[in-house]
Amino acid sequence: MYLIVGLGNPGRRYQFTRHNLGFLFLDYICREQGESVRFKDKLNFSFIRTELFGEDVVLAKPSTFMNLSGNGVKDALNYFKIDTNRLIVCYDDLDLPAGNIRIRERGASGGHKGLAHVINVLATNEFLRIRFGIDSPLRGDRPGVDYVLSKIPKGEQELFENALKSAYNALHIFLEEHDLKKVMQLYNKRV
Repeated sequence: MYLIVGLGNPGRRYQFTRHNLGFLFLDYICREQGESVRFKDKLNFSFIRTELFGEDVVLAKPSTFMNLSGNGVKDALNYFKIDTNRLIVCYDDLDLPAGNIRIRERGASGGHKGLAHVINVLATNEFLRIRFGIDSPLRGDRPGVDYVLSKIPKGEQELFENALKSAYNALHIFLEEHDLKKVMQLYNKRV
């Protein structure tokens, strides 16, 4: 069984923001699978358990705010008795151009406070992650917090929808073939 966690902030105010691309990705998976997007609530996370490309998976959203995401991730891992080697964390990344994705096996947080909390709480950075680029030349001089918490503009929605589709296709290959190297070669584009 795999645990696929999308990072984001709970509540309608943050629903369609760049910082919630992890949550939006889980919703995208549910739409593609024909699943109702009704996550069940547990302590510090909500989830759907389903089959995805031949694998039993749990899709989970921490119900804490972004900077405390590790609590929800740890609770979900413990609740379903899943090891971190079967954890996939999906989140936004200011260091990648908008619309690009990057898949990595391990590494530092890159300044992402939600991911830093996950690494700190789990005491490991050895888990798969799917990063969604959100940087944009339109950002200008606005502070990072204002930018990541702003709604995705209509002019960029197709760009992000294509990124969600690419991540979904990458996940399909990974779960069916278990060939991470192939997935990374296909979907990690130079920036």
